[in-house]
Amino acid sequence: ICQKDSLKKNEIYDQIVMIRPTKIYEEIFNEILYNYLDNSSISSYFRNLFDYYASLDQDSREKIIFKNQFEKIQQAIKNGLTIKMDFSLNMDSFHVYKIVQTKEKLFNYVLGVIKSPSGKRKTVSIHLYKFLNVIILNKTSDFSNNEIKMLDNMIEVGPQYIAGEFLDAKIKLTNLGKRKFRTIFLNRPKTYKIEGSYYYFKASRTQLFQYFSRFGKDAYVIYPEILRQDLIKYYKDGYESLIEDIE
Repeated sequence: ICQKDSLKKNEIYDQIVMIRPTKIYEEIFNEILYNYLDNSSISSYFRNLFDYYASLDQDSREKIIFKNQFEKIQQAIKNGLTIKMDFSLNMDSFHVYKIVQTKEKLFNYVLGVIKSPSGKRKTVSIHLYKFLNVIILNKTSDFSNNEIKMLDNMIEVGPQYIAGEFLDAKIKLTNLGKRKFRTIFLNRPKTYKIEGSYYYFKASRTQLFQYFSRFGKDAYVIYPEILRQDLIKYYKDGYESLIEDIE
């Protein structure tokens, strides 16, 4: 189904998308046909629907795709209840804290505490798409002060990074490094202080490594030593690999 009488004018069309309703979706199709067209064609309706979906940020589109899971998790948070879900982690229950979007508006992460059958607790951040079947349990969620502190720290630095790996780092940037820092937004760690060429961070080791491994000689790690060694090994392995290819 495709038609050029869309609400958008003066556009060039070089592709046609065919939508063929099946018996499974006949009821939904008829619901749209008789209630939502407002004197427009069915093709215009779907075109405008796709345009609207494409205009949303990626994390908003993810909430639509995983709508059932998202709404159940939100319900559990609102009522202070734990959940179970269908994936490979060994757990008795999941105490849900918050659903958090990455600052780049790409993904949604569910933060909370997993309780194992033995009673062991682990603070985690899990991508929303991994939740297949969510079951709300009649068990109250609870968090220790230390768990809340760790979860809030994960939200601050980025929910996509592993808890417990946060470093206090000082990095010196060249002038080109400063320009890179201003323009490379994806996964950029948050500074808590800048003194001239010196940038200070409290962030995940993984985040710092992934971000500054793109800077080369334009970023020098003053501390911590573990981050400097991570970058040295990364560049050394890359250099040795290139030498092997040449030889």
